[in-house]
Amino acid sequence: MHRIRIIPVKPILMPTMKNYLNQGSANLLELVTPTCALVVCSTRNLHSTRPFYTSANRTLNFPGVIAQKIRSTMSFFNPNKYRLKATGSFLYEEIADTIDYNLFYKEFSMPDTFYSWFVITELHVWMLMVRCMSEGVDGQIVRNSIVQAMWDDVNQRTKKLETADTKVIASVVRKQVQLLSEQFNACIIAYDEGITGDDKVLAAALWRRFLQSEGNDPVKLEQLVHYVRKQVYILDKITWSELITKRSITWQGLDLLQPN
Repeated sequence: MHRIRIIPVKPILMPTMKNYLNQGSANLLELVTPTCALVVCSTRNLHSTRPFYTSANRTLNFPGVIAQKIRSTMSFFNPNKYRLKATGSFLYEEIADTIDYNLFYKEFSMPDTFYSWFVITELHVWMLMVRCMSEGVDGQIVRNSIVQAMWDDVNQRTKKLETADTKVIASVVRKQVQLLSEQFNACIIAYDEGITGDDKVLAAALWRRFLQSEGNDPVKLEQLVHYVRKQVYILDKITWSELITKRSITWQGLDLLQPN
């Protein structure tokens, strides 16, 4: 025999009630007014919106969304996650501190500007991202930390652009950083296609982004392609345990850019 009850309920609780009651004895649940719900049930008389639990079904009936949030919260306190994030920050510092930017400026006739610094840094960050993405979840954590460290560095450097003679408007800076972010996302896709394709595809991506579609020296472009290929190969030979333990990289392959 069915029992019909109209019980007080807040509209915000309706999804929760449906989730629990539909798993139990309720056959119909409908909000009839902003403050009341119509419940048709066959085996139990409901007097409140509080679900009934037992020690056996508490875990089974726990909403999947809430359980997922709890698992995410628990992973937030995972010490290994913090260690991997720190590794990403250290690996980025190896780029910013050890790459010979002046060599790139000279070899590829790049102006010594913030944008030139960014595209050089971006290229090396991408090469590290390629290495990390072969290591599953741990690699994704390190990769995200590297990218975050790069943008933190970008923000710090943009703040230093303001001097006594040059007033940089904050809104303009934010707009330019947002533009860099969009270009970075597109660049990663182009570089990924290049590294998985042949040298012509990689050369086209480097010419468009790194060289800004300027310059007609195929020798320099070929040097850059070989540099990227060689560096990616060297990174791939470094074991993951060595990478996260040492937290440093000796960026080799710069000899390809040196004059013979």
